[in-house]
Amino acid sequence: MGKKTLDIVTNGNKGGLPVANQGMKLSKIIALDKIEEHEQFKELYSIDEDLLERIAEDMKSNKFDASQPVHIWLFKDENETEHFYLIDGYTRVKAAKLAGLETVPYFEHTFESFEEAHRYALHLQVDRRNLNGMDLLHNIEALMGSEYIQNMKGNKNA
Repeated sequence: MGKKTLDIVTNGNKGGLPVANQGMKLSKIIALDKIEEHEQFKELYSIDEDLLERIAEDMKSNKFDASQPVHIWLFKDENETEHFYLIDGYTRVKAAKLAGLETVPYFEHTFESFEEAHRYALHLQVDRRNLNGMDLLHNIEALMGSEYIQNMKGNKNA
């Protein structure tokens, strides 16, 4: 019988307890001031001000819900400078700032292009059913001219 291994990692929190990751991808902790808003992502999704206010009020009392990490694209530019672009979680990040929080949990992603990151963010939004008609149409319009759509076989309108 083969040996099983168990990796133990800390959650990045001050004094955080170790977590057995068993090979699963875990969220990390990032300072809010390290997160960058990429203009192309920021313009894709509108923020409902009533929802923002409710989430911020909840965060003041209950902190950030760690089961809902934001999604960050770790991108290195031509000078090898790292950028932590927010691709999903604009409402949560804005609410965390309003609530006076300094850090949030996040998943780190690497993508080959903005288009690939955009498709991933759109997938998350659609799966959560967060997109209203105008946001969905705006995203479809943004992707229609993309290399991904142009290289698709079959009915592109589908």
